[in-house]
Amino acid sequence: MLKYLLQRLAQIPITVVGIITVTFIILRIIPGDPVVAYLGDMATAESIATMREKFGLQEPLYLQYLDTLKGISKGNFGQSFVTGRSVTNEIFSILPNTIALAAASIVFSTVFGIMAGIISALRLNRVTDYLVMGVSILGVSMPIFWFGLLLLLLFSYKLNLFPIAGVATKTSWLAQLHALFLPSFALGFLFLALVARITRSSMAEVLHSDFVRTVRAKGASEGLIIYKHALRNAMIPIVTVIGLNIGVLLAGAVLTETVFARPGIGKLLVDSVLSKDYPLVQGIILLIGLIYLFVNLIVDLLYAYLDPRIKYR
Repeated sequence: MLKYLLQRLAQIPITVVGIITVTFIILRIIPGDPVVAYLGDMATAESIATMREKFGLQEPLYLQYLDTLKGISKGNFGQSFVTGRSVTNEIFSILPNTIALAAASIVFSTVFGIMAGIISALRLNRVTDYLVMGVSILGVSMPIFWFGLLLLLLFSYKLNLFPIAGVATKTSWLAQLHALFLPSFALGFLFLALVARITRSSMAEVLHSDFVRTVRAKGASEGLIIYKHALRNAMIPIVTVIGLNIGVLLAGAVLTETVFARPGIGKLLVDSVLSKDYPLVQGIILLIGLIYLFVNLIVDLLYAYLDPRIKYR
């Protein structure tokens, strides 16, 4: 296990360089000049040249790329073109908002998704199963931004039950949860549907396996069979889809935070792309990539815990 862990950790720097390289190339390919975006269309040639020198954009691309790699290797992600603040400060000042949104969505989708999948597997090909799978198909099919707008229209505009945008101005945890409910529900509903579908499939297969029939024949209670024997053996595909969901969830947070005008990494990424803020975009993309790498590493290590037959070399 230790050898496998060290091998995976050794691959991270290579992946980081790949993320930085791809992001750097894409940002330079997209149409538009960050200096013009910063100064406006009425900027003079002299002011544009001055700002290009200030941002370091007058250098050849290969030198800009090497400077970017050198800075990031030292923990310096540069300064935002728009605000002039360090990229690290820009990101970490609003990162707690995204962490709260992601954590609430993950807990909601995981708990209720697994419960719905178990219920569906126990009532296979019955009305309950069809109902759960129908809702799951609906959740998978609906775009997050469209579902979020529907929730805003109904619960915020029509019923006035939740704030339309932003985060809670009060510091109490109850007010924070109240403001977090709609965006986390909109983001988590898609992943709840995915977790429910994979849980149903995995649980249905395990519940019809020979060892479950043996345990049931010995007189074990149905609850013990489901939660101690069947669920643990069905967890590997469930953990896999949850790990993948976290990566997709970070992408979904971009749309969710934009629709709900909620300050966070997603909304900051959209704003920085629109303003051609190269250092900030690179910092956010790298952060998302690192989170995705470490989550997948944790998921891979959990496999050995859930199934002792799995050995890493």
